[in-house]
Amino acid sequence: WVITNRHVVENWKTVQVRNGLGELREAKKITYDKYLDLAIIELAEPYAQELSHNLSDVVDPKVGEAVFVIGFPLAQIFGNQHPVISMGIVSSNFGYMESESQFQVTAKMNPGNSGGPVFNKRGEVIGVAVAKLDKKAVEKASGKMPEDVNFALKGAKILDLADYDGAGRKYRASRNLDAEEIYARKRPAVVVVVTETD
Repeated sequence: WVITNRHVVENWKTVQVRNGLGELREAKKITYDKYLDLAIIELAEPYAQELSHNLSDVVDPKVGEAVFVIGFPLAQIFGNQHPVISMGIVSSNFGYMESESQFQVTAKMNPGNSGGPVFNKRGEVIGVAVAKLDKKAVEKASGKMPEDVNFALKGAKILDLADYDGAGRKYRASRNLDAEEIYARKRPAVVVVVTETD
């Protein structure tokens, strides 16, 4: 399975996935969340298990903890062969309009980060990048220009969509990891979704 945003894959004729090591896979089935911007892509051929995460590695965020966002932002400029990492903290346990399904991060996000993982310093998945606040729209409506405000869907929402009960927790790093270690260890599990219309 690959977790992503619904808006990344809905209404496309074909969907392919390429991981951070360049390995391409075809989508066999896509399941959407009815209410949230989440989707599960079931691959026709799985990636090697050691390149993946278990659902037991998915946890909820904690305000103030360090976070790492890895993805393929602005791929038409930066390319879609090598994922990009940014670092920040969880700045709020709530998202847009105090949404309880989202949390706010200070890590930089840009178009193309959608659907990418948000890791904590132990390498656990705490969410899925979902949105960047439209600064120009906020300025037009309020007269105030906010600094970068970015949102992710909480890990619990991934588990809900996957119908996972939280049993069998297997992974927990014995120490905190820095950005270099997070990138090296997690890059193989980060994918870019390639879509094609009719």
